[in-house]
Amino acid sequence: MEISRRALGAEHINTVADMSLLGSADMVIGELDRAIALFREALAIERVRYPGSTQLAHTLLGISSYHVRNNHMAEALPPAEEGLKILLAASGENSSDTAMAYASVAQIHLFSGKPARALPLFHKAEAIYKALGMGTSPRYASVLSQEGLALLQDGKTALADHTMTTALEMLSHCSGCQYLTAIAQSNLGMVRFKEGKLGDADSLLSRALALQESYTTGPGSEMAATLDRLAEVRRKEHRLTDAEELHHRAIAMQSYR
Repeated sequence: MEISRRALGAEHINTVADMSLLGSADMVIGELDRAIALFREALAIERVRYPGSTQLAHTLLGISSYHVRNNHMAEALPPAEEGLKILLAASGENSSDTAMAYASVAQIHLFSGKPARALPLFHKAEAIYKALGMGTSPRYASVLSQEGLALLQDGKTALADHTMTTALEMLSHCSGCQYLTAIAQSNLGMVRFKEGKLGDADSLLSRALALQESYTTGPGSEMAATLDRLAEVRRKEHRLTDAEELHHRAIAMQSYR
């Protein structure tokens, strides 16, 4: 980003794209304040210089993800919907970016407790990825994992288990997918807990937590969710001291933001 800024200028499209990409990387490792600062800097330039561009859409989706990470779903929805609208106009219905945007909007409805609104959007994303030959890609697997949560909310536990298991199997073949794998393990762990399979749930959630601790430098809603889920499992296993410690870690992480 700094090389691009010096060589091309602060408002060049490549510089702005690098800002947004760096913001996304910061999001993954939990550097949320740095991420949103980069997204906002990029957005201010894009609104003026690159309106209606796919780059503007990517930054809006990054800002939406920031709000999701902080459990602010009302603030997350408008930029995600605007990003989707821009991508539909700029790239059409059948692009991987559009599929990603559909999945982002669906995730917000999922986390807002509206699985009936989330599921059709997840299905749209999956259909686009399949049409593009990306039916075994990490992006597709991530959508399947999130769809599994929506199915669980909708009372379809067995189908949720099958969908999430498929997603995790896909991600197991990706060497650079720790972030997506941890989320998928945590999601499947919650399903196994609902099924009463405490040993499986504990194993999946423990592995998810270890992965998240390996790449995260700051707080995030994903790790807080994993901590709370594992605490719930440990209570059922009568490991009350462990459960309380995990729960307090989750509270501390949530209160940080």
